[in-house]
Amino acid sequence: FNAGLEAAHTGDYAAAAQEFQASLAEQTAPGTLLNLGLAQWRSGRAGEAILSWEQAQALDPFDKNMRGNLAFARQSAQLETPELTWCETIAAWLPSNWWAWIACSSLWLGVALVILPSALRWKKAGWQQTGSAVAFGIFLLSIPPNVGVISRSRLGIVLDKKATLRLTPTHEAEPVTALL
Repeated sequence: FNAGLEAAHTGDYAAAAQEFQASLAEQTAPGTLLNLGLAQWRSGRAGEAILSWEQAQALDPFDKNMRGNLAFARQSAQLETPELTWCETIAAWLPSNWWAWIACSSLWLGVALVILPSALRWKKAGWQQTGSAVAFGIFLLSIPPNVGVISRSRLGIVLDKKATLRLTPTHEAEPVTALL
């Protein structure tokens, strides 16, 4: 990562992009993806920069610099923002792995509040029933964002300007159209 920063400071953005890619192979981090996108953008590879910033935004949706870079790059490259479903829009509110944690923890909290009192022969209290109802409600409300995370992970970006779009994703498939 530090080698990538040094290369970027000297103006060697191609080397900086390679160093940031190597850093990503060791550990994925939103800051590394942000710097990788900047190096790619300054190297003239707008599509790869947008892809890096999209990945960084999925990891850290709270970073305003990333959002600004992504909006500027899309505007400069004259690319429209893809239309997201409501599940995908909600999934973008928090980092993608948070939704899985929210779903798991709320489910198990609800199960614990239902099962533990009878298993430990405690008298059931109103707060336990209320807590389990709230936990199961949070679990149910976290299902659509988890679906959105999965469907957003299937979005793709075409980096080659003259790519041939095929009927199926194989080299032998019938070409449908080509991008110009």
